[in-house]
Amino acid sequence: MGSSMSDHIFTSTETVTPMAWADQALCAQVDQDLFFPEQGEPNTAAKRVCGLCPVTTECLAYALAHREPHGVWGGLSVKQREALNREIARQGAPRRGDGSPVRRRGTA
Repeated sequence: MGSSMSDHIFTSTETVTPMAWADQALCAQVDQDLFFPEQGEPNTAAKRVCGLCPVTTECLAYALAHREPHGVWGGLSVKQREALNREIARQGAPRRGDGSPVRRRGTA
C-alpha cells in the first residue's frame, strides 16, 4: 500500500533556524511570481523547481509550522499543505518546538 503524505515528515531532534535554509533555496533564483500563481493558474512549474531544490523539506516544514496561506512552498500548494496539516493533526505526529512537523528519517 502507498505511503501517506505525512509519512514523509522527518523525526528529528535538530532545531532548524527559521529561514536559515532560504539562501540555498532554488526559488530565490527564479521569478517569485512562479510560486504565487493567480487562482486557477497552474503551479506545475513551481513544483518542478521545488522538486530539484535541496531544501524542500525545510521549506515545507516552515510553511506548515507558520500556516503559510499563499503560494507553493516545499512543493505543495496551499490546499495540499492544509490537507497535510489536517492529516498530521489527526495522526498526532510529533512536532518541533516551533510547531513544525518533524520528518521521519529513512522514509521516502
